[in-house]
This record gives sequence, structure tokens and C-alpha cells, in this order.
Amino acid sequence: MARELTKDEQAVKESISKMTRGEKIAYYLGTYKFYILGVVLVAGILISIVYTVITNTQPVFFAGIINQSNFERDYFEKSVAKALHLENDESVCVYDELGTQVSYSSGYYNLINMYVMADELTVVFTDWEGAEYIGALGTVTEASGWMTEDLMSIWGDRIMDLNVGVDQTEDFEPIFEEYPVVVDISGTKVMEKLGLDEDTCYMIGVCTYACPEKVIDFSHYLYDLEMGE
Repeated sequence: MARELTKDEQAVKESISKMTRGEKIAYYLGTYKFYILGVVLVAGILISIVYTVITNTQPVFFAGIINQSNFERDYFEKSVAKALHLENDESVCVYDELGTQVSYSSGYYNLINMYVMADELTVVFTDWEGAEYIGALGTVTEASGWMTEDLMSIWGDRIMDLNVGVDQTEDFEPIFEEYPVVVDISGTKVMEKLGLDEDTCYMIGVCTYACPEKVIDFSHYLYDLEMGE
């Protein structure tokens, strides 16, 4: 059974019935404007989310630059995206403000730790201090495991051993073992073209397992860059 209208509600109903079409529109807009705005706002947010999901380009290749502020980032992103057959340079993410000093830390973890745990450091260009920091984390790849034959043919003798954290004692002291994971790129055309300074002369494959096909393409990219092709 329908609820009976109160006197006030009945009066409003009769008043509305006497209004013209334009007056009714103005009345409803004035009375329910906040509800209408709310619906429009929610609809806008939903449309924005859907659009972002559809069009957003998720990075698939991550490079870290440790202990150096100046780096040819635009050139690197565009040239790597092309070499890796990616749709655009937004598919290549460069973290070029990483450091091993406390001033670069965020929360309880250094940013390097956070990106490694999230599989968001494919390779890093770093100085030796940064190399030791990465090695201590243990998440590194032997150079011969990700470098292609063409790159190995010109840089194979540049591979260096690094102390890599492999375990810890009962007292939580780290246990290290040496692995050939560092590539010395000092004096190379790659180092020059990327604008790396004389200390940032080491390259390490970190989370290469996250995008193995792109890592192969990246290795070819380094070879072509070094050979001037």
C-alpha cells in the first residue's frame, strides 16, 4: 500500500503540478543539484579509471642509475624503446636518482631495495659503491647469463667478480660468495653516449628474469650502440 502524503508533501506536489516545464526543470536542478553533482562526479571518476586502465602503458624495462645525477635519460628511453620494439618510451622506466647514501632512503628501506623487491630494476649503471650495495642484496644475474653472444664477443673480458650475498648466519651476519656479475664499461662508447661520468662505469643485470626477451633485445642494443650501428 502506498504511503499517504503529508500536508507539506501534498502542497509541494500541487505547486509543482502548476509549474511550467522550464520552472519544473529549474526546481529539480535547484533541489537536487548536490545529488546530480555527486552522480556526475562518480561517473567522471569511473570513466577516468576505465580510460587509464585501457590506455595506460605499463613499463616493462627498468634501468637504475646509482650515485649519478646527470644522465641522458631522454635519449636512453627513446633509443631503448625502439630497440626493444616497445610502443613508446613510456614502456622504459629510468630511476636516475638512486643512491647508497642515507639521504636517498625512503621509509625503512632504501629505494634500491624497494625496486629490487618489486622486480623493477632490470639493469643498473653504477659506481663501485653501488655495485657492492647491489651485490649485498643478492638479486643479481651472472653477466654471461643475460649478455648475448655478440655483446660477449666485445665485452666478455670486461666481466668482473663481485661479492654477492647468498645467505646469512644464525646471527644474521651475511654470507658472501664471488660471482662474475659486473661488467666494466669504462672507456666505452656506451658510457660516453649515455653521459655517464668516469665513476659510473659498471653495469649489472639485476631482475633480468622479469623480462628475459627484452633483456636479450637490450643486450643487442648495447652491442649496436658500442659498434656505432
